[in-house]
Amino acid sequence: MNLMHEKPAVKTKRLRGIAWHAGHKKWVAKLHANGRYVTLGYYDDPERAARIYDCASKLLRGPDAVLNFDGLPPVDMTSADIRDLLVIRKVIRAKVCQ
Repeated sequence: MNLMHEKPAVKTKRLRGIAWHAGHKKWVAKLHANGRYVTLGYYDDPERAARIYDCASKLLRGPDAVLNFDGLPPVDMTSADIRDLLVIRKVIRAKVCQ
């Protein structure tokens, strides 16, 4: 068994929109839109990945979004995170409209 590709021993509840990516050894956030998956990014922390998913889901679905952390304040985002979400929003809209 190759330990380099195993999921870290982190006890988390099942979070929507994230999964462990063995190749990158990070948590990947993905959003499903119009029959396609859009990768939102790779993160060291599963909670951060889930919060990024929540932000992107809210951008796409508005008040109908099903969130991981409904009612909690949004993740503290860096300017790079905000820039990434703006790019992600464009990508999601482009893929949804195809």
